[in-house]
Amino acid sequence: GIDGFYLQDPKMLSSLIAQRLVKTLCPYCSIPAESHWREEGVDREDWENLKTWATEDFPLESVRLKGPGCSHCNGTGIQGRTVVSQVIPTDEELLVHMVESGPMSARRMYLSRSDAELPMEAHAILKILSGKVDPRFSVEMLGPIDRRPESLRIATTEDL
Repeated sequence: GIDGFYLQDPKMLSSLIAQRLVKTLCPYCSIPAESHWREEGVDREDWENLKTWATEDFPLESVRLKGPGCSHCNGTGIQGRTVVSQVIPTDEELLVHMVESGPMSARRMYLSRSDAELPMEAHAILKILSGKVDPRFSVEMLGPIDRRPESLRIATTEDL
């Protein structure tokens, strides 16, 4: 019900934020994923797609799975939650496109830009590759893990 004119001004709408809370692993009892992913029920396609995201900063060997539980996590294997998010700083081009073509078209246009921030799904994958989140927790909140798009810039530790 808001006039589109107001949504086209970056001074009125400075950024867009999407976020989810994902369970974090207990660092004391989590187990290495590489040797356990089959027995622990990680989907084979998710595991193969996760490999496409691994880099020198985020090696596949760092991926961990929920452990059996210990005294540090009260036997749950989980030690809280962490946010996975995407923050999109707005500009006039993005806002005009959103009003004229709709939010999904504007999102696709934004993600194709060279200065685009990483999508929320990529942020979740960085948390997986850093050993903080079980891949199954991410799939539970965001859906299956997709292959890394070739057009997406390489993530760094600053993106975490």
